Amino acid sequence: MGLARRLLFAAVAAGGLLGLSELGLRLAGVEAHADRRGSWCREHIVPSPPFFPTAQAEGVTYRVARTESQPHPWPADKPAGTRRILALGGSAVHGYGFTRAYAWPDRLEEHLAGAWDGVPVEVLNLGSIAWSSQQLLELTKHALVELDPDAVVLMSGNNELLEWMGARRYLPPDELRAWVTGVTWSRRLRSIALYTALADTLEASSSAWGQTEVSDDERLPIDEQGLLTEADRRFAERNFRHDLARIRELTQDRGVPLVVVAPPVNLEYPPPDWPGTDNAAPKAYARAQQLHEQGQPEALELYWQALEQDPSPNRALPRVRAVALDQDATATLDGHAVLEATTEDGVVGWSEIFDHCHPNEESHRVLAEAIAEVLVEQVFPGGQVQRPPPLTGLDAWSGRQGGDYLRDPEAEKRRLLEAAREGAVDVEGRLHLGTVVWHTVNGLCPEERGPCVDEALEALRAASLEDPGSCEAWAGLGRIGFAIDHPEAQAWLDRALDCDPQDARSAWYLERLSRRSPP
Repeated sequence: MGLARRLLFAAVAAGGLLGLSELGLRLAGVEAHADRRGSWCREHIVPSPPFFPTAQAEGVTYRVARTESQPHPWPADKPAGTRRILALGGSAVHGYGFTRAYAWPDRLEEHLAGAWDGVPVEVLNLGSIAWSSQQLLELTKHALVELDPDAVVLMSGNNELLEWMGARRYLPPDELRAWVTGVTWSRRLRSIALYTALADTLEASSSAWGQTEVSDDERLPIDEQGLLTEADRRFAERNFRHDLARIRELTQDRGVPLVVVAPPVNLEYPPPDWPGTDNAAPKAYARAQQLHEQGQPEALELYWQALEQDPSPNRALPRVRAVALDQDATATLDGHAVLEATTEDGVVGWSEIFDHCHPNEESHRVLAEAIAEVLVEQVFPGGQVQRPPPLTGLDAWSGRQGGDYLRDPEAEKRRLLEAAREGAVDVEGRLHLGTVVWHTVNGLCPEERGPCVDEALEALRAASLEDPGSCEAWAGLGRIGFAIDHPEAQAWLDRALDCDPQDARSAWYLERLSRRSPP
């Protein structure tokens, strides 16, 4: 009897200890299957909810993506019968380098408009600069619930090693080892409590959004920076696989088809040559470049080897791209192979990607067509890819002036607004003002990181009043009205067509607007 009591007491005590431990872990935020809120870099942080706040323009409520992106506004309520597709990824999805009208999500929407017997289609561009699969996982959780998508297209892989690169650039070896140890245990425990608190504290600051740089601190000298190791690459690969698997589970649980696109990479982008380090990548790259110039097919394999050995890759490693193509998704697409097919020698380089990983305008168009084919053939069979009218007017502005990209849209916006207040702006100036503020990015507008809808409408309205015969003003108003489901959108598009019956783009928006509105 004594033994039985002792055993019972021990069991109760053990159960109590386990219960207290579980309570403590839950209070600390340690969960068995929790996903990390974002990267563990000090400034590479996902915003706190809401991810998709509402904003207002002229009494019209609409939504924007509250991310480090060029926002694509959309109606506050999903129009009845609309097929909504979410485009998730980093800056190669966001359209870095030019305005959102040239990025593949917007081009995809245009290729799908009318693809399924008049079914309204909208593609929401949720790509954000420097975001990796870690942030996209958290974004997916909110997007699936709040946006009610009919499909998700994910293109990720370029940013999986950003935090490791940054940590090695800024942290001395001892601090780096402590940082890696802390990150490793945090990930093993899947604890997000401290990180969540940090994100909530900093989310109101512009520096709290996803950024490529880890710190404003001075970088370590080259010879004190540690090269990325094979262990780092393996960790990134496993982490990417975990995040994509969780995204797949989340979409499957809600019955939402998932298309995973492996990102293209610029193989001609040279890896850094750091003196005094054991860095094999530059030698492999130099040999690949030499063979490429000679027209030797062996160059392609050497380019891939150089990328795999890159000491600070900001392009998708071959193993990461392989993970993307190895997903049990509704469909997968090799974005690199898509661009490779457009080349003469199979080397995707500067002609297709203007820097290390960002496709140029033509490559975005090619990717959009390829993704559209997957959607109409595999995801929602029975559709047909459309050929939209060319970009014109407000949509045609690429963010370039005189061939150069507008690096400081805030300064340009201030200059134009000041000139408008002083009455030193003619109709053309007002049209330009409306275009610039519509495409302004990175929190330069009063709405939650949305485009400056109010200011754009005000500028274009002023242009239409000053010159009622300004076809571009009416077309611009109609374009913005379509984006946010403004009640005057149809009237504006009608005026644009009355002004210019050859305005195929306004007619196209008017047709899409009629599909969006229930009979």
